[in-house]
Amino acid sequence: MKKLTNKELQIMQVFWNSEIPLSARNVIQIDPSMSQNTVQTLVRKLLLNDFLKVATVDYSGTVLARKYLPLISEKEYFLSVFPISKIKQFINAFIDTTDNKKDLENIKKRVESKIEKFNSSGNN
Repeated sequence: MKKLTNKELQIMQVFWNSEIPLSARNVIQIDPSMSQNTVQTLVRKLLLNDFLKVATVDYSGTVLARKYLPLISEKEYFLSVFPISKIKQFINAFIDTTDNKKDLENIKKRVESKIEKFNSSGNN
């Protein structure tokens, strides 16, 4: 899978964080740090590269506008772009450098829950 540029990733974050289809105008309303031309150009590129799909065509005011949904989840994207060995290094670095006890407790709970699932299913 193609690795996204920083701007493409910024746009995809908006789509991943939305539960409804969004138009390019909606993306700009959610993240006004980007220009309309940039968003429209990158949405077309993301559509061509199968990161987005057209969900609907609706009126936005008096103009018809396409609304898009992501074709790939954020989790699927990051797992496809970064090898597991790099993800493990990132996790270890995060644990070693964070000063946020709540983040560490959340990680601990998730790990313990996963281990419990392995134990209850008999997997090692």
